[in-house]
Amino acid sequence: MKFKYKIVLMCLTIYTIALLSINFLISKNTYDKMLNTEITRNLNFEETIYLSLSFSLKYNPSIEKSNSSFYDFSKQFVNSCGNSALLVSIVTPSGRTIASNSSKNISLDKSELTNINQLDRSFILKHINKNYYMFVYHKFTFNNKQYYLKTIRDISVVDSVSKENSKVILNISLVVSIIIIILTLILTSILMNPITKLTKIVKYISSGNYSKRINLKHNKNDELGELSNYFNIMADVIEDKISTLEDENQRKQSFINNLSHEIRTPLTSIIGFSDLLKNMDYNKESFDKGLNFINSEGKRLLNISKLLLHIARLKEENIEFEKVDSSILLKEIYDTMKIKHKSSNILLELHLSSENYLFNINKDMITLAICNLIDNAFNASKENDLIVFGTAEYNNKPCIFVKDNGIGMNEDDINKIFDPFYRIDKARSRKNGGAGLGLSICTEIMNLHDGKIIVESKLNKGTTFYLIF
Repeated sequence: MKFKYKIVLMCLTIYTIALLSINFLISKNTYDKMLNTEITRNLNFEETIYLSLSFSLKYNPSIEKSNSSFYDFSKQFVNSCGNSALLVSIVTPSGRTIASNSSKNISLDKSELTNINQLDRSFILKHINKNYYMFVYHKFTFNNKQYYLKTIRDISVVDSVSKENSKVILNISLVVSIIIIILTLILTSILMNPITKLTKIVKYISSGNYSKRINLKHNKNDELGELSNYFNIMADVIEDKISTLEDENQRKQSFINNLSHEIRTPLTSIIGFSDLLKNMDYNKESFDKGLNFINSEGKRLLNISKLLLHIARLKEENIEFEKVDSSILLKEIYDTMKIKHKSSNILLELHLSSENYLFNINKDMITLAICNLIDNAFNASKENDLIVFGTAEYNNKPCIFVKDNGIGMNEDDINKIFDPFYRIDKARSRKNGGAGLGLSICTEIMNLHDGKIIVESKLNKGTTFYLIF
């Protein structure tokens, strides 16, 4: 059963219980009031008759002290007092009728008469043959004998009115119930509309369409509005995560493809040259050339495997950090790189800021990252170019920079240079022994330091890398 129908059923159940309770209370209250009114009216009327009877018996000298005279008087009296709606009788304590204005035989049980005989005046309400009667018995004495003035009135009108009122209330209740069902269905449909939209959006998202969002037109500050807002936030996070996973998967696939290509190319060359040397006649010059090529390609494969192993270790090692003086670190790197590139005609300078920075880093890793950047700067520079590295501030944050005036990069290359195996000038990189993994290693190192690398470059004007901590 749908939720909105459950709400309708719940409201209808609550309304029915409340209505039945109210109907019972109203009917009972009305019934009790009408019954009390009838009882009071009949008792007052009976009292009037009783006083008239007592006065006649006491002050009317025509009534002799004999039964025959009393019986005649009784017949005259009940006929003069009673009518079709009021039955008046004079009876003995045993219930025998002395005189009555009606031939109807409406009487009580012996047990009821026994209870009546104990009182001077009493009344009984009793249903007889689908009618409702009120019996009033009033004791009096004549000629030393006890008699009862008995009045009977049909008060079935009380039951009839009560039943009629109940029917009217039930009919009204039925109409109101139908109206309530219709209104509840309309209101629940309006209230459930955001949830219906939410269900549709969930179906879209579960099918892979992560761009769908809920746009509510009603009050966004209520519970449904908050639910929709949080759902949209959750959908944004899911979409971002999915996008990140897709990008990561694409990078992994690209990494595998590039790795396969990088390994396949030197292997193909090695196999080709080895087959050629195996099948040709010995020629020292040709053999030397082939063996040198096989040697260089083998070294390139070894270099790739070392770099890949280095990247794997970076992700697994427990890093130990220490406070390192930036000026001391960079001077050590300057001395090392000057010796490494002493044969080139490219100038290398160290520029230190006036403020000396202490970085909480892993010295070996940061040294590797800076050396990679300087090596790249040498590879991108021409003879007599200048390479500068040192300390500075970038957006009020201390950093280490490496700047060259080399070939530079365009915007598309800048967005890809940190991808594994990506090389701007593939022929030149292979000639210099590069595998396209240096910047990937630098990125991993900075990620482990909760830092980042920023690159600024213009084509044919040079490039600057910033290591920000």
